[in-house]
Amino acid sequence: MIRIRSAARRFPCQAISVVLLWAGYLALFISVALCAGEGEDAHGEKPRPVFRAEGQITRLTHSGDHSVACPSISDDGQIIVYQEEIRDTATDTGETLVTRFIKRIMADGSGEEVLFRDSTAHAPHPYEQAFLVVGTKPPLVSGDGQTVVFSLSTTAPEEMADHFLGIMKTDGSGLLVVEYLNEALSSIDWKRHKCSSQMWERIVTYDISDDGQTIACVVRGHFGPVAYGVPGGIIIMNGEGVGQRTFLAPRLIHGQWTWEGFPRKPLVGGGWSFALSGDGTVLLCGGQSSDAASDYDLYLMDCERNEFRRLTHFSDRLFNLGDISDDGKRVSFFYSGTKGEGAGTYRIDADGTNLSRCSSRQVARLDGDDMSGDGSWLVFQGVMSGWALDLNLDQEILLFDSGTPGFVRSGLEMDFPSYPSFWGPRFLSRDGRTILLSGVPVGKDEAELHVLQVRDMKKVSLVCPHCRQRMEPSWQYCPYDGTGLK
Repeated sequence: MIRIRSAARRFPCQAISVVLLWAGYLALFISVALCAGEGEDAHGEKPRPVFRAEGQITRLTHSGDHSVACPSISDDGQIIVYQEEIRDTATDTGETLVTRFIKRIMADGSGEEVLFRDSTAHAPHPYEQAFLVVGTKPPLVSGDGQTVVFSLSTTAPEEMADHFLGIMKTDGSGLLVVEYLNEALSSIDWKRHKCSSQMWERIVTYDISDDGQTIACVVRGHFGPVAYGVPGGIIIMNGEGVGQRTFLAPRLIHGQWTWEGFPRKPLVGGGWSFALSGDGTVLLCGGQSSDAASDYDLYLMDCERNEFRRLTHFSDRLFNLGDISDDGKRVSFFYSGTKGEGAGTYRIDADGTNLSRCSSRQVARLDGDDMSGDGSWLVFQGVMSGWALDLNLDQEILLFDSGTPGFVRSGLEMDFPSYPSFWGPRFLSRDGRTILLSGVPVGKDEAELHVLQVRDMKKVSLVCPHCRQRMEPSWQYCPYDGTGLK
């Protein structure tokens, strides 16, 4: 008050402006308070009820100076496979040497075992002079926790990135190394067409059924002249790597890779929207729907009848992530374009009905990270917190934040694990009670895997959607800020 009066004697107009500004702030504060008392938020909308799950976070890996990434968890939440990396510097050349492992660990931290290590096996014929090394794609464990698949590259003198698929048991036995045959080349004189091999060049993405008996892959490229173009296709086979069936692939006609019919040209830029149902009967993938270069949509393939059915009608190729429930009846996907309701996470039933864009009161745009196998939960990252959206009840559940026992406070945000761009995550058990997290422990530079055990997703305590203080179920309003709770 003294400063305002002093300023008024020298600058009367500015003093009046200051008073009016403070009066405006006071009026805004009163209006917000009144809205809160009436059960509305700052947008004039009634907040969606928010619930808090009770759980415990426990550190899972202790890798020392190594880095861990890209975990995959079994349906029962007991078996986790992941990639570990060691970086050393060569004493003579100063070159950075990288060694990668595929490892397995149990959810209680026991049973840690190396399943595969770089350069411990030779590539199959005719590349015996090269060693096999862990590829760039994350490992995936089958729902029953018995089988793991991962991409394999080769070293000099036959350097090929992600050319093979490794299949082995999670007890470390029975490594199979699979190479994919391009049926279009095998049916012609491929050597006359100046191709050095009749195999596909590399694996783009893959998925595995719960019982490990069905594996689906997207493949791309050939070992021939660049002028032919770049082929791509989808291959489905059994868990032993045999019985390969090819779909959406082109034929080599007059020196050009040519697709016939629709859908065709599967999305092959990364993991994209590619997922196999847990029972192995339905495949979610993207495909071109017409001659228009950008006319892409999501399709569901009946793996037993070899039939494709169009699921969406966005006519755009910007489908970045996709997931499908174990029974193949519910799909979620992330779309980054402007069609439909714009960028965001969508859910849709397998028959094409009930398409809707998922929303949250916690984040401006819900970027769904993983969907539970039963199709009930969609988890996503908030500010220093992790959330679940109940797709059946349309309720939001706070899974963890800084108040959760075991939360890592290292100055860096604890988060869900990271994966390569456009790769579908696999860090959530089927019932949503076991969730993998990534956090940097105090005194360490690299993140370690942690596991969040939710004691019960059904028995949760209500929290205020604004201040996050715990509420009693019978309360109508938050006693801290007046927010309506019912």
